[in-house]
Amino acid sequence: MIYGPFAPRYGAGQTVATSTSSGSTTIGAGNKCLRLQNLDGTNTIYVRVTEGAGTATTADLILRPNQVIIIQKDQAFDTVSHIASASTPNLRIEPGEAGI
Repeated sequence: MIYGPFAPRYGAGQTVATSTSSGSTTIGAGNKCLRLQNLDGTNTIYVRVTEGAGTATTADLILRPNQVIIIQKDQAFDTVSHIASASTPNLRIEPGEAGI
């Protein structure tokens, strides 16, 4: 199996400030992957991807400080909910596709 690189949906990336209360960001439907980056060097961010509004908790997907990950998602999912362990770290969200 050959894996290709992440192909971003240009113009759709967003940087959002998180907080210790759950917040949501609309990303639009259609892509099967997200590249998520915790831009903070100290605080953890947790995310949940849903169709429509959702609420993130500390039991969801963890993004450690400065971590970058690519996740798969349902194409219908159009919202990223996020919550921080402390402070207001920035979260970078980039929809796209990962080649196989």
